[in-house]
Amino acid sequence: MRRRSDTSAGAVWTLRRRRVERLREEHPPAAELLEFYGDLLALQEPLHRKALGSRWLETVETSDGRAPRLRLGRLPARRLARAFSRFVRDVPSSATDLLRGVAARLDAAPEMRPKLLDAALAGRGVDEVAAELDCDPAVLEFFPRAFVQPIAEAAASRSAGASAVGAVEPADG
Repeated sequence: MRRRSDTSAGAVWTLRRRRVERLREEHPPAAELLEFYGDLLALQEPLHRKALGSRWLETVETSDGRAPRLRLGRLPARRLARAFSRFVRDVPSSATDLLRGVAARLDAAPEMRPKLLDAALAGRGVDEVAAELDCDPAVLEFFPRAFVQPIAEAAASRSAGASAVGAVEPADG
């Protein structure tokens, strides 16, 4: 019988936090970056737990005779909008000045957050939103990617045959 505690969702996040601490000790020059990653994990873990308990994760899974695929474009963006807004607002102080600056622009333009999340989930570029916010699209992409990553992991872990997930796709096509 396989031990669930080794592969449970909570264990994964605990292992990630422990790895951050170990790396901080082993690589002092990377301490700032690792502090940010640890703070980011603290934002992502509750999203993962919330996603695991949600009913809408089934909307992203489909099977076409191959391994299951996650269709992120099917996630209910409107229901995720509030959590995404909190995620942006809660960007850690350990983030780079550049990330904090873009987070401030997103916070000051609440109408842009749903546009950004929709574009990212649909697999479209974020150039239009970046132009409206007057910021670098590569930096802007961090926010929906970091937000969706724990949700996609939750969906993958809930899918039948999670160990054989073939792909994570941004859109239906």
